[in-house]
Amino acid sequence: MLLLLPVLHFIQAIVTNDIKYLDTNFGIIENEYLSKCQDITPSKMKTIAATGAGSYMSIMADNTFNQMKSRYPQLNETESELKFPRMARVLKLYDEKNLHQLTLTTPGQVIAIKLLSKDFPGISINPHLQE
Repeated sequence: MLLLLPVLHFIQAIVTNDIKYLDTNFGIIENEYLSKCQDITPSKMKTIAATGAGSYMSIMADNTFNQMKSRYPQLNETESELKFPRMARVLKLYDEKNLHQLTLTTPGQVIAIKLLSKDFPGISINPHLQE
């Protein structure tokens, strides 16, 4: 269940500055994290929330890939799902599993960043710590 935290943080909070690495980064998320938490259920997400690492709300969501178009304008191009297939797969599963229902608290973000730093050495915990 812990490997879900980096997935949530990556999708909900991280912006890839260089669009040419966007699909590659989502591929890392898919292979290293999401593939290992395929059995996630609402009950397991509620358990994560109960530990204080997240907040669970039973809400409906739209198509996350379409929502990402405001963050990444290049996704507005024709056939963007074909140009970013790993991103499209990850976000489709994110929607299918209703992962948007769990948002991370500060402790959850710290855990997620620590786990992500193995695959994304440039990620830093400092911007997320309160002074």
